[in-house]
Amino acid sequence: MDEKPKLAKSNPTFSRRYQVITILGLGLMLTICYINYGLMISFFPLVAKSRGASTIEIGLIYAMFPIGALVISPFYGLAIPFVGTRYSIWAGLTIEGIFTILFGFMDKARGHARFVAFCSLARFGIGLGTIFYSTALFSIIGVMFREKVASVRGLIHIFIGIGFGGGPLVGALLYNYGGFSLPFFVTGGVMVTVAPILTFILPNFKEPESSPYPILKKLCKLPYVILIVIGYTITISAQTYLEVNFAILLQPLHLGAIRVALLIMIPVVIYIVLGATVGFLADRWGHRPFVVAGLVLVGISLQLVAPAPYFQLKLQLPLVIVSLIILGMGLNFVFIPSYGDLLTVAREENIGDNLAVYSVTSAFISISRSSGLIIGPTFGGFLASLSSLNFAWSTSIIGFIALFQALILISYLIYNRKGRCHRAPNNTYKKLNTNDLNENEESISCHNLSELDNEEKSEKISSTVSDT
Repeated sequence: MDEKPKLAKSNPTFSRRYQVITILGLGLMLTICYINYGLMISFFPLVAKSRGASTIEIGLIYAMFPIGALVISPFYGLAIPFVGTRYSIWAGLTIEGIFTILFGFMDKARGHARFVAFCSLARFGIGLGTIFYSTALFSIIGVMFREKVASVRGLIHIFIGIGFGGGPLVGALLYNYGGFSLPFFVTGGVMVTVAPILTFILPNFKEPESSPYPILKKLCKLPYVILIVIGYTITISAQTYLEVNFAILLQPLHLGAIRVALLIMIPVVIYIVLGATVGFLADRWGHRPFVVAGLVLVGISLQLVAPAPYFQLKLQLPLVIVSLIILGMGLNFVFIPSYGDLLTVAREENIGDNLAVYSVTSAFISISRSSGLIIGPTFGGFLASLSSLNFAWSTSIIGFIALFQALILISYLIYNRKGRCHRAPNNTYKKLNTNDLNENEESISCHNLSELDNEEKSEKISSTVSDT
């Protein structure tokens, strides 16, 4: 038998009190960071235009955040077992906080070119800091809540929704009170101040003897891992595309800025309300049905929101609201279970169940998110700019891409099911090393095991090994 990974067992050493403190600490961190993420949405484009920046240049400044995250993601996912989660959180919050404070000085930059260049560099640095703490966050969840990854992610995403929804409001209030610099000085200062406090509260997991690079190579060879990464990227792309172009879509309805802002908050509200429930159900029933259903819901919502020209329907507010509710559900179904699904694949393929696996899989999620933040606005903007397509058609095409990805996932799971026995994540057990078993006893029928309860499965496996 292979030796079980160091962190393969459940978490009996973590008290419930400490788990609650950890969730609250991670939630506080994400709330602050997502407030910082949405801070400049309400005022920066106007300031940038007053400094002579074009729409393309403003888009470039925004894009430097995910570009910075994308550049560092693959490398830092491999580094977490050696660096440790505690230092990563401190470094990430400190780096992002410092670059956020520096961004507050950008209105002092002389000349249009310097303004754009310095803003882009500051956003790039903010993106780098984000990867440090987000990778550590996923790793902590994987270690402390091995059997409840999706449930905890659902709880964590409540804080993400609060931060993301409150960011533009906090930014607007501080901007109106103290001008351009104040929002960045306040949030950046809070991040630098909170960093050592969270470092003291949150756990430190470190595994310098592990080898994450072979794990990365093994996971990259698995088709299902690639499909999950692509699906996650498509979902993020659809979300960001719609957020960037939502005001343009609703222009015919003459709703005004406040009503448009309230409408775009509908998916965020759905995210907050359903996040914990979706996570709990995904851990209980399996992650994969939710991921597939989420892609389908995202695809359907993008057919309805414009609406798609082949429906021959006019743009109507009730239809927009319904489509945004469906979109919020789809985002929940894809974002929350995906990380747990990647961990399930690693266990099923006997790749491992330790900190190195958690950090590498979290890097996959970070890469997907960063790629989606770049692809969504750029690819969607390219489609919308084509003379042969209008906004409704470009939105519909992105929706069809999500539906097509769901079809590919379904086809792969059906094909793969023929030769494998699929189990819910909570019932996943470590595969036997059949090289150590006699030829007549080297396999246990999936069909027979599926008819037994967990206790009987364990007895049957133990009996087979002891007989050998």
